[in-house]
Amino acid sequence: MDQQLILKTQEEFKKIFNTNYEYIYRAPARTNIIGEHLDYNNGLVFPCAISLYVYAYISFRSDKKICLYTTSEKAGSTSKYIEADLDNLAYTEAHAWANYPIGLVAILEKYHGKLGYGFNVYYDSKIPVGCGLSSSAAILVLTATFLNEIYHLSLTPLDIIKYTMLTEREYIKVNSGIMDEAIITLARENTCLLLDCNTLKYDYIPFDLGEYQLLVLNTNKHRLLQESKYNERVSECTKALDILKEHYQINSLTELSVKELANIKTFLNDDVLYRRVKYVISEQTRVLDFTKELQKVQPDINVLANILNAGHLGLKEDYEVSGYHLDLICSLSNAAGAIASRMTGAGFGGCAISIVKKDLIEEYMPKLKEAYLKASGLECDIYIVDIVGCAKRI
Repeated sequence: MDQQLILKTQEEFKKIFNTNYEYIYRAPARTNIIGEHLDYNNGLVFPCAISLYVYAYISFRSDKKICLYTTSEKAGSTSKYIEADLDNLAYTEAHAWANYPIGLVAILEKYHGKLGYGFNVYYDSKIPVGCGLSSSAAILVLTATFLNEIYHLSLTPLDIIKYTMLTEREYIKVNSGIMDEAIITLARENTCLLLDCNTLKYDYIPFDLGEYQLLVLNTNKHRLLQESKYNERVSECTKALDILKEHYQINSLTELSVKELANIKTFLNDDVLYRRVKYVISEQTRVLDFTKELQKVQPDINVLANILNAGHLGLKEDYEVSGYHLDLICSLSNAAGAIASRMTGAGFGGCAISIVKKDLIEEYMPKLKEAYLKASGLECDIYIVDIVGCAKRI
């Protein structure tokens, strides 16, 4: 880390908490290469951690207070500084971003054991908020990682994944899947995680694009997961599954085959539910095809690109979670020189990913920025990202 940044942060930490920090941890953002919205359908996903980080500077307290500060200007709360007490960890809407670390502590104390005393944390996030790169999951896993180590909680990686996911579901009230927490906890450099969200079995698959580069494109169309139609999609999939269970011995939609789509359409007798199921089944097939291609001696980048582009089309037409800005930036990105582009994350705004030849990036970036600004009236941010490892102390 940059030594000037460390010194500056130490000064700011002392001003806020009247003490020096004792530890520094960081956690990466994540993007899903293929397999969007399959985690809560117990399917296969293919995420990786990327080189955008949230940092935590921590010190112990002798009382039961949890004192939290964020550098983010888009924290969504009335204050960048929030206090809570170990004896009162109830959800408070005004706490906004701070409900994630506070909620994690509440879940740990409910299911694992009492912390006993509080702590100070200064969160410095370089992950854009509300754009589908899992800034909230990064804060959760980051907090679980440093609490596990400095409080000697003896949590396994699977424990961290479980408790952070429970925080989202029970405390934040978002019906999230397990993918985000899993990849941030388990990530390795230059590798994606082929994760079965039903069994939690996973394989590490090298992801080397050679002369091509992975980019993240932020539409700067802000979205809040709780206010999006994310929970509606979860509900639609659950409803379709309940109907199809009358005809198939299945526990999830991802157990079905594309060969069954004609029968499924008849059984559902509902165009919206049918298109949701069609997307889920087709996307599962795309994950398998994508990873199979990657494992060849010489993967064909054009085959990979076609799968990613087909994935975005499914998200747009069948799952209906992209929206104007995501569709626009994907279209303009491909027109500017990308071989593949698709939305990543929950959708309804946020980010897309693109694959661009490295020697074209210098020409591609201003072309995309100008075209997107002209068409949308918004500036887009473009991140050239590496695939990195998991949350850890630094």
